[in-house]
Formats: sequence, C-alpha cells, structure tokens
Amino acid sequence: SKAKVGAIVGNGMVPLSADAEDGDGVGLGAGPAGGGAEDVAASYWLGPYSSGLTGAMSPAANETGTVLVAGGAASTSVFEGYPTIFGTFPPTSKYLAQAVEALSRAGARTAASLW
Repeated sequence: SKAKVGAIVGNGMVPLSADAEDGDGVGLGAGPAGGGAEDVAASYWLGPYSSGLTGAMSPAANETGTVLVAGGAASTSVFEGYPTIFGTFPPTSKYLAQAVEALSRAGARTAASLW
C-alpha cells in the first residue's frame, strides 16, 4: 500500500512516499514548485519518525550539505557515510556498547544473552 507523508521545510512541503509499511521503497517526492527536496532552501531538516523514511532523506541532505536531525531514526545505515546526519537515538550498531562498557568498569567479567 502507498503511504503519503511529508515534511514541512521552509515555505514548502517535501513529500515522501513509502511503497511498504516497513519503509522499503521509500523515496523523496517532488518538493515545492515541482522540485525535489534538494531544491528546498533550509538550514536544517527534521527527519520523520522512522529509519526508513529518514534514510530516504539522508543522501539528499548530505549532497546539499544540509544538516538533517533524525529524531526517531536508529538504523546505522541512516548515519553511516553521511556526516551531516545527526540522531537523538544511538545507532542500532551501538545499542548495547555503553551498557557493556559500564558493566566492564563495574567489574563484570562474563555476560549471558537470554531469550
């Protein structure tokens, strides 16, 4: 199913479209006056609340040097190789890193993963 979402940037809307609920097939739509997201002049963009949708914005933000604040994205691929993309959550590849480091500093020598 097609989902229609977008972000208000500056004086216009940058539509995004998703071909699947999990974010696969996400792409940037046409922006204001028929241009793409890269035609929107803004100091920074606020990413939508998902890794799939924000990931679709990452290349355009990076190519234009625009800072993209990815408030709800956590997938490592959203940030990897994109120096202008910043998140408020740790990337998924680092979810447990701080916890393991803290346990090590506290003296833990073994750990178990239970499911």
